[in-house]
Amino acid sequence: MKITQITHPEYDKRITSWGKFRDVLTGGQYFVDKYLKAYSKREDTTQFNERRDMSYNPAHAESAMLEIKNSLYQRMVDVTREKGPQSYRDVMDGKNLGVDRLGSSMTRFIGDEVLLELLALGKVGVFVDKDPMPENPSKLDDKSSRPYLYMYRAEDIRSWRYESNILQSVLLREYVEVIDEDTQTVTGTEVQYRLLKLNKGKVVLTVYDKVANILLDKTRTLELKSIPFVMANMTHSLLKSIDGYQIALLNLASSDLSYCLNSNFTFYTEQIDATTMMQMMMAKQAIDTDDHDKDGSEDAAELAATREIETGAVKGRMYATGLDRPGFISPPTDPVTASMAKQKKLETEIRQIVHLNVANLESTKESAQSKGFNERTLEAGLSYIGIELEHLERGVLEIWSLYEGVSNDSMVAYPQDYSLRSKDQRLDESEKRRKMMISIPSLTYQKAQAKIIVDLDLRDKITKEQMAMIRKEIDESEIVIVDPEILQDDVEREIVSREYAAKLRGYPKADRAVVVEEAAEKASRIMKSQGDGSAGGDDTSANTKKILGADEDAVKLEREKSRDLALRTSADKRVRS
Repeated sequence: MKITQITHPEYDKRITSWGKFRDVLTGGQYFVDKYLKAYSKREDTTQFNERRDMSYNPAHAESAMLEIKNSLYQRMVDVTREKGPQSYRDVMDGKNLGVDRLGSSMTRFIGDEVLLELLALGKVGVFVDKDPMPENPSKLDDKSSRPYLYMYRAEDIRSWRYESNILQSVLLREYVEVIDEDTQTVTGTEVQYRLLKLNKGKVVLTVYDKVANILLDKTRTLELKSIPFVMANMTHSLLKSIDGYQIALLNLASSDLSYCLNSNFTFYTEQIDATTMMQMMMAKQAIDTDDHDKDGSEDAAELAATREIETGAVKGRMYATGLDRPGFISPPTDPVTASMAKQKKLETEIRQIVHLNVANLESTKESAQSKGFNERTLEAGLSYIGIELEHLERGVLEIWSLYEGVSNDSMVAYPQDYSLRSKDQRLDESEKRRKMMISIPSLTYQKAQAKIIVDLDLRDKITKEQMAMIRKEIDESEIVIVDPEILQDDVEREIVSREYAAKLRGYPKADRAVVVEEAAEKASRIMKSQGDGSAGGDDTSANTKKILGADEDAVKLEREKSRDLALRTSADKRVRS
């Protein structure tokens, strides 16, 4: 069998589904041209082409996929990457041309290149490559001498073989650019096949052209003990059972749009009596049997004129006694309404099925620590996807270390918690947790709830270092509930002091003394403005001097006395008046 004909049995089983999944993912006019169907024999080719040109692809499946992708992508800022080869640490943040020589960080490469492919088709591969050493090592470019990554789609991973969970061989299809010699521009692509096999502790790379001829200039032996290719697999694609929904939605939407544009017009109706009808039929028959009138004679024109009707706002019509009044009829909207309702139901079901596909994922690489995640459904499925991505990245780092000739001491850890909740849903849950936190008299419980609230509000908006600092501040806080209204009420009820309330609100300590002094001065002004020689007038000046020179505790006490005195004086004046 030629190398170009070899495919894995699983490849043969899934390639048809992969083709539809790829079409759904590609979308656009390509999807319309391929899957839009004619109504029936009553729609000719011209009418179908016109309808196809104005049809659009309702990409609800793609939207549901992007929702899942974004839920995972926004948590990738929390991926922990430590140690590893120095050449990897130099590029994992996107510096020095990045991990793919295109300026991508590892997070961006996984999130933009790998993740959507894995979700949509359930399989993706990453090749870890490195240019061969030149004959003169002194001319080696540091940026090009390190490993780099690129991705293979599921359709291009033609066949493979594992033994004891170690990849023994893999056949890949790739597309190389065809370059015009004169202009040095790309004119197209050609298919090649890349076969990698383990042989006596080394990797043998053989490259074939499109007709299965070996390209000797590209065939070589790699000094590696593992094939530099890592695959990520899910038990099924998230687009499973979705492709049919998308095709049905396309044809329903096209039908409705065509109806609205071409058929949604009112038309004029008028009853005529039997005598008039008979006269018109006899006149038409006379014209049809007269050869010299068939090409549009005076009689034919006269008959056509008798059937024309002038209507409008200033045009009237006579109608015979006993006949219904002429009028306009609008096409019924029930068919379009029913079709739109069905489309809405299909849109909802697409999202539900995608979520169900996520919930039904089962990991084949689950660790003992990760098995506890599967107590949940949807979030457990997202956790599984995170585990698969973590496995992929660890495999990449293992091969990267082999290229660099160093031991793999890297540590990669993906987040363990994922959520599909929208921003509004997170805010609602955050508000509910704030109310719950107040009612439980446990500081440990309140701190735990505070951390969850912070995570709901900020986890995709700040760095993991900032999040760690916030958690530390919560742990070190004596009090967690610092709602301004609650604190104000507690101060007025004399449950907590003003100084401690100011501390909980984060105000500087020095500012409290200024506030107390300003309050004392205000009390002094009130006493002076209300003073009329009554009792307490002489004590005001003394109290003010005492306030200005006392320590903070004394200032607080004197301020309270001054306030009470002012209130009693004001009440006495109202009684006398």
